[in-house]
Amino acid sequence: CPPNIVRFIPSIANFLYTCDDNTVYVHQFMHSEGTVSVGGKDVKITQKTDYPYDGKIEICTDSDVHLAIRIPDWCNSYEGETIKGYAFFDAKANEPIVIDFEMKPFFVGANPRVAFDCGKYAVQNGPLVYCMESCDNGKMLRDLHLDAGADFTLGYNEELGVPTLTIDAYRRRETDKLYYRKADDF
Repeated sequence: CPPNIVRFIPSIANFLYTCDDNTVYVHQFMHSEGTVSVGGKDVKITQKTDYPYDGKIEICTDSDVHLAIRIPDWCNSYEGETIKGYAFFDAKANEPIVIDFEMKPFFVGANPRVAFDCGKYAVQNGPLVYCMESCDNGKMLRDLHLDAGADFTLGYNEELGVPTLTIDAYRRRETDKLYYRKADDF
């Protein structure tokens, strides 16, 4: 809805950080610069990142402050201590804190109670969820089966300026029969 986009864009800054008396909570990651009030004092925060295409995030403040950085649910390689999904740091003025979320493609499925999604999976790489399109894979996408044992290949589409993901897949054979043996699928 275009009016919602117009309202959302100016409010993005409100989703990046929240503060209490002594801590800045970093909720979202984007290349940005902003100022927050912590305990009545203005603190400038700078984020340098190519997120969501890269998991490396550098956060720097112009004052000593406590930082709580959200660890995304998709990230299973973060080894530091977390409390309620946040890693806590004592940031020193002008000394960047660098956090690097490992981004490896994986399959993700829905809760089995979501009947329509049973047996279906998405492919995710970091925060990005990928889809197949008929322009790349032909018609009848529902007849494709991704090889869960195959390796993913990450690439980049220069024309569109977006990352790409490739994995081996199998297409179900076409048949004129109404019913057939499952073993004859691929």
